[in-house]
Amino acid sequence: MGSVFSAISGHFTRSLVLGTILPVLVFLILGLLIVAPNIPSDTPWTAVLTALDPQWQITAFAIVVVIVSGLLYNLNEPITRLYEGYPWLQSRLGKRLTETRSRQLIRITDSVDHLRLVRDGLRRSPGFSDEIKKLTDLATRLDLIRHSQFPGEPRLVLPTRLGNAIRSFEDYSRTQYAMDAIPLWTRIVPLVPKEHAEVIGDAKTGFDFFLNCSVLSYALTFELLVVGVWQITLWPDAWSIAAWASWALLFLVLARLSYEAAINRATAWGAEVRAVFDLYRSKLLTTLGFSGKVVIHEQERQIWRAISLQMLLGDPPKQPPAAYVVPQTIVRGEPGNTELKFSRSTLRLKDGEILEITARIPNNTSQAFTRVRFFEVIPDGYAYLASSAGLETDTWTALEVRDDAGIEVQLPSLAAGAAHTLKYRFVRITSGGPKKSEAAA
Repeated sequence: MGSVFSAISGHFTRSLVLGTILPVLVFLILGLLIVAPNIPSDTPWTAVLTALDPQWQITAFAIVVVIVSGLLYNLNEPITRLYEGYPWLQSRLGKRLTETRSRQLIRITDSVDHLRLVRDGLRRSPGFSDEIKKLTDLATRLDLIRHSQFPGEPRLVLPTRLGNAIRSFEDYSRTQYAMDAIPLWTRIVPLVPKEHAEVIGDAKTGFDFFLNCSVLSYALTFELLVVGVWQITLWPDAWSIAAWASWALLFLVLARLSYEAAINRATAWGAEVRAVFDLYRSKLLTTLGFSGKVVIHEQERQIWRAISLQMLLGDPPKQPPAAYVVPQTIVRGEPGNTELKFSRSTLRLKDGEILEITARIPNNTSQAFTRVRFFEVIPDGYAYLASSAGLETDTWTALEVRDDAGIEVQLPSLAAGAAHTLKYRFVRITSGGPKKSEAAA
């Protein structure tokens, strides 16, 4: 899917010249200097080129540059996918490498979790500030590797490092915001300012340059091997054979170094693609016609999840399409991040100074949930009334609430067929009055 994120700045000439024509020009000159002298002069095409006038030789060289550049430019997506590992993903080698990369991701994830667990344990005791800092730094470094070099889940891992570096930012919008990049990228691109688009184009051009250098290095290595085997009996001495082998090895090493550089540039390219979703998704939501205040992360994920499915699959068969209003209340059961239905009523107390909310959350599924997460946007002009949230059962059970622009309540386990009844209050904010969680009952 890397082609989805190709340069969007419209600087066709710049990307073509720097990303494709420049490496083609350099490697064709290297081919003329290193490979061509070892080709017998009696071959038909060599004799034809030698017989041409200098200006026609330059013209022929320019034609070859144009043809090879055109091929590389138009085959950029298939070449990228080859380096990512897609064409040979199901081969024995592809499966083995994919399994190895998946184990690497799992080990890094487990290491990060273990380091943070040990760090949190040390925080309960005094005198371990240095150890806590070292553990935090190490966990952060491993986490950066995980997020920049791997996709979000082991099932998405590819057999090559380049493939995983690209897939990590292809998967970013889904893991971070539940946005499917396939339908949404082409819709968010027109909202990107020209200056940012140029930065993305430059990053993609740098990636193309090193990828093409790797391809052309392998091509020259192959040419040297073919010429060497063809001419093996005609080499004048052992030094000539050693020089031929050294050049072949040099281009093989250059191909590998260019591949490593392409991975580095893919990471820089990915950082700019991530920034597009970070900076312009709210504008895209408005452009698509949705209204409402988005202040809770899970609230945003729910609406993007619905939009993505709508664009990919059309209207859902058993429920209405997503409304053009951002939901203000969300309830999800875990494990499975299952959306739960609920009913909600509001009782206005003291002429609306206090809003008492009652939310009934039944579990109409056959699955038991170990916990239920409840999210709600705080109405404008109100604040959460501290210590007002609780479960209404045979006895009142107080619940802790995280609140800012919205509240998040962690509810206990919910068996299949059972229900929770949650109550909480909002208090009106007056001039000089309470602010958010500072509000007291």
